[in-house]
Amino acid sequence: MEEVHWRQLSRELWLREGDRNTGFFHRMANARRKVNILDKIKINGVRITEEQEVREGIANAYQQILSENPGWKADIGGILLKQISLSEAEALELPFSEVEIYAALMGMNGDKAPGPDGFTVAFWQKCWEIVKEDVLDMFTEFHEQNSFIKSLNHTFLVFVTEERGVEDLGDYRPISLLGGLYKLLVKNAFIKGRQILDGSLIANEVMQKMGFGPKWIGWMWSCISTTKFSVLVNGVPAGFFSSSKGLRQGDPLSPYLFVLGMEVLREVEGVLELAAEIGCRVGQLPYCLFGAAPWGANRASFVWGWVARRLEKLQRDFLWGGANGGNKAHLVKWEVVCADKEKGGLGLRKLVCLNKALLGKWIWRFARAKEELWKKVLEAKYGQEEFGWRQGRQTGCLELEFGRKS
Repeated sequence: MEEVHWRQLSRELWLREGDRNTGFFHRMANARRKVNILDKIKINGVRITEEQEVREGIANAYQQILSENPGWKADIGGILLKQISLSEAEALELPFSEVEIYAALMGMNGDKAPGPDGFTVAFWQKCWEIVKEDVLDMFTEFHEQNSFIKSLNHTFLVFVTEERGVEDLGDYRPISLLGGLYKLLVKNAFIKGRQILDGSLIANEVMQKMGFGPKWIGWMWSCISTTKFSVLVNGVPAGFFSSSKGLRQGDPLSPYLFVLGMEVLREVEGVLELAAEIGCRVGQLPYCLFGAAPWGANRASFVWGWVARRLEKLQRDFLWGGANGGNKAHLVKWEVVCADKEKGGLGLRKLVCLNKALLGKWIWRFARAKEELWKKVLEAKYGQEEFGWRQGRQTGCLELEFGRKS
């Protein structure tokens, strides 16, 4: 248990329990604590150095950021949106089964940072037989009453930065730490029966169509309206406030809310004028939002090849030069290093081959999938080729691009 505790504090996910590197975990946890400590902060140009004032200052600043200003609100009553059928709406509101709850739980990464309750998802996975009845009762209450214990939606905001020596609050990125039970609840309610990777893929299609039933809407409103935030600074929470705007990073519900808002925006008359007003433009979604290059296949392949070679160079330098990155002679060919251990190598994976293998998994899923919604989306957009083993070329594109004009 001590090893597991310190490995979680170190956040070294490439090591697992049983590696017996407790001393290493101690060093990494202490190093992370020194890097992430907030002993001073600058908020609106005012520099704060006292620890209690730092916590209160950050909590007050984010309470204002996450609070909606009273005044004008958009009237979307006259906007016509696409509707889902009654049967589809009813299917979304079916009761939760123990099988799908268990499958969703076991499909989650149990090693992520714990939420305010102090438990990682691994706790619920390991103790499923003990806590099963209580978890099932929670899902039953949520399905019948559109509500759950509000403490499940309590969120810690922690702040990270990639730069050293920064002081301004704007240089820190807020990360939301949500409880494992809330994530499980949302994953079943809104991404039911699908892998979490499919969520972003089908969100566009689902949220472009309205007409959800009252129970579904009640579920979503319950998840949104009960959110409470506390700011976690140097391991000590501060503040306890509600949120009336914004999305939480790490919340499985956030992609749905984002696409819902974009669908409404797409139907607004005068969207060109609105885009100019907020500094956006109408067009295609930029590659920076999805990590996919906007060029043709050959160009994208060239870019990925360059990235793979660069990453492999970093691997080689680390292998022979250590963490300091010293320039030392490479005594063995990289092809030999990547060979199987039985053939004298270290068994390292070549990134290009690994990438093809991971992409091949999606081809296999596409061929075997029957009625899954994400496959229907791809078929409708791209068609099929080669007896259903792959999709065709793109036949349409998304409508809006959201990126600041330079």
